[in-house]
Amino acid sequence: GLANSQKASDKTHITQMQLLSDSRRQTKRALGFLHYAIGKESEDLGEWQEAFKAFSAGAAARRDTVEFDESEEVAMFETIKSTYTTAWLANCPRGADDSAPIFVLGQPRTGTTLIERVITSHSQVHSAGELQQFGLAVRRAISHNNPKRFSKELFAAAATSNPADIGRMYLRSTTKQRGKQPFFVDKLPVNYLNIPLILAALPKAKIVHLVRGPMDACFASFKQLFADAYLHSYDQAEMARHHARYRDLMAHFRREFPNRFIDVRYEDAARDLEPNARRLIDALGLGWEDNCLNFHESKSGVATASSVQVREPAHTRSIGRWRKYETELAPMINELQRLGVPLD
Repeated sequence: GLANSQKASDKTHITQMQLLSDSRRQTKRALGFLHYAIGKESEDLGEWQEAFKAFSAGAAARRDTVEFDESEEVAMFETIKSTYTTAWLANCPRGADDSAPIFVLGQPRTGTTLIERVITSHSQVHSAGELQQFGLAVRRAISHNNPKRFSKELFAAAATSNPADIGRMYLRSTTKQRGKQPFFVDKLPVNYLNIPLILAALPKAKIVHLVRGPMDACFASFKQLFADAYLHSYDQAEMARHHARYRDLMAHFRREFPNRFIDVRYEDAARDLEPNARRLIDALGLGWEDNCLNFHESKSGVATASSVQVREPAHTRSIGRWRKYETELAPMINELQRLGVPLD
């Protein structure tokens, strides 16, 4: 955690961590943490080869400790696509009538924190953080107690639930987090899986989806140690296949629910924030405020993997970062190309 909170300026830390990681006594989980921290600090120092070696070792150690069943994920994505369609939404009973929620979602490490800061620097919008409440409301509405957070069974059952119940439970369970302003942002990235259910349960809510170049997005996930989510991100080929499934799902949602969510390209926002921020604030139905560009001056705490970046203005340093590792990332690149996914 410490390695993530500040930029490394010399190798002291790395040497200490390497000594620790050479000790035979470490658990796989502890090794994962050490390798990822070594990778992050090596990257801060511009030592790309060292960094990649550490990220790879960290990912391999982590992959051994997580249960990721890819065939289950494939089946789940297929179920979502065949179940949640224009016709399904048209036949849904009416959801809860509240326009307060703004969902910012997409893959992790794709600029959700940057865009959330832009929106919540507006005087009318409160930052509620990454909330688990929507998924919990869905589970409660269908009395679903499978310990897996997402599954084919969950989405099959949720399709016949009462959307107004989900909406009301979500709104009730977020009263503490939503602040006093008329709107609040829930920025749990993985809510992209719930887009159809959000449209049904909270028809007046706004949804903002972050789009980032596939290789940058995949590599950013691969080199990030997540607490207990994104189990597909510890193997290059698995990461690439997951990303292709996600892109395919988002294309399905665009076809079935046109103009019901706002796509924001991370690269566009990072390169030229103002016109993109203005377009976004306008699409959310809010009046423009210059504060939306000064988010890095705001004082609120940020507890996500992007905690360092949001204290500074938008920047383009991480665009194309994967190219420094082109040779090492061959398995990821080959898999994306095989699946017809563009790299940038």
